[in-house]
Amino acid sequence: MTKQEKIEVLYKEVDGAHFFTSITPAAKGLLVAHKNLQTAFEAVALQLEEVISYNLGEDVECEAGMSFDEFSDYVLASKECVPEAVNLQLATIANWALEGNLNVLQH
Repeated sequence: MTKQEKIEVLYKEVDGAHFFTSITPAAKGLLVAHKNLQTAFEAVALQLEEVISYNLGEDVECEAGMSFDEFSDYVLASKECVPEAVNLQLATIANWALEGNLNVLQH
């Protein structure tokens, strides 16, 4: 029987590179970065599957909680909310869906 959980993934652009990481315990060790936002975004689910499978000892499947276009639009809109005079870079949180035998996450 499979169960679906949400994994919180944090996004931040740093010096033109797009970074994705997670503070969710099952996803400990996730770090994806690339100069191309779409390349980085598409790598997250694959890397989450590897990291979570390693951490939990279970095969899992992951998929983004939104399309790349939706995420890209959200990131662009977030940048427009911060005035240029303010040197502030926001981190964005996105959810990825996780399916598998996740009894380990219950502890």
